[in-house]
Amino acid sequence: MVNVKRTGHRLKFLRSYYTSIYPSLLKYRWYIFLLLFLIFLTRFQYIDIVSPLKLPFVLINAVYSRFSNLIHTQEELTTTPVPEVVIDVKHRIISYKLALRADDRPFVEPDHAQDKLLKDLQLFETCKRDPSTIVVDVGAHLGDFGLYAAACGCTVYMFEPRPHRVTLLRSSIQHNSFPTSRVHLFHKSVSDCPSNSTVNYPVGDIAPGVMDDNPIVVETIRLDDVAWSASTIFILKIDAEGSESKVIDSAKKLFAKKRIRHLIFNFYPWGTTEVSQSKLLPHLKNELKAKSIYCFYRGDNDMYGPLRLRDIKVFHKQHSNINIPISLFATFDEQIAQSSIQSKRYQSNKHVV
Repeated sequence: MVNVKRTGHRLKFLRSYYTSIYPSLLKYRWYIFLLLFLIFLTRFQYIDIVSPLKLPFVLINAVYSRFSNLIHTQEELTTTPVPEVVIDVKHRIISYKLALRADDRPFVEPDHAQDKLLKDLQLFETCKRDPSTIVVDVGAHLGDFGLYAAACGCTVYMFEPRPHRVTLLRSSIQHNSFPTSRVHLFHKSVSDCPSNSTVNYPVGDIAPGVMDDNPIVVETIRLDDVAWSASTIFILKIDAEGSESKVIDSAKKLFAKKRIRHLIFNFYPWGTTEVSQSKLLPHLKNELKAKSIYCFYRGDNDMYGPLRLRDIKVFHKQHSNINIPISLFATFDEQIAQSSIQSKRYQSNKHVV
């Protein structure tokens, strides 16, 4: 009986104590929440040291990457195959079939600016006239770019390091009845490392500036070491999630011999590759001798450019806090007149003005 009374008094004391300190805790609730949130991210997700202005973007990418990678990691380890779905992509000049997983998140919405660029470059007409015309897709992902080029009749080389995406790409090639003599698929990571080296590559879709805890081992290849079926590459497209400069460095001999006519690549001005990305445009203009450089943005209908030297110098700084996909187009072809590329002046770029 005495123990029961003591327990009752103790409970009353604890209740009164926490009731008294509760109002003071409320004043600091957001600080406590933020502290717990940062502890969660640093415990489960590595974050690069970034400036305060870029921290919100990196935190968003970190959360997305963490949960996305958990899903992908489970899918890589499961023994039950994920159902495959085949869709018809019809928003371009010619349609093609695209294989993806039932739970995948394809990004195959029309990219109007890129579609207009490919029309200005006369990709469809060029490949129909000469099927040996080479289009290279580095970081093919689901194959939206490379498969479209193959549907146009081009000779296509696709490079993709993720095993499950390579499986889907093979399926897409079969569903479209593309001959393997014309569509070449490499399960490799394009890098400036010596070919046939092995590197750790992140599993899943990684946002720039965020590292992954579950890398896979994949072989590398340099573009200079590929046995190309023709002397020139009509379009080299790169989406290497921030490692575009390494892919470009793997093709030094190709650029030196002027074997690459046009280059399309994604631009990530934030994250772990910030230093190399800031030097990328000056490198294209000064060392690789790009004739003209343009930029465009997903969700926008317009190309902007050609970029002047003063635009190239400030381009990285102007875009360092823009959290939208940015793409760049550089042409090395002296025969391409600037008037053939439909674009607006860079000074009218609504994304940076």
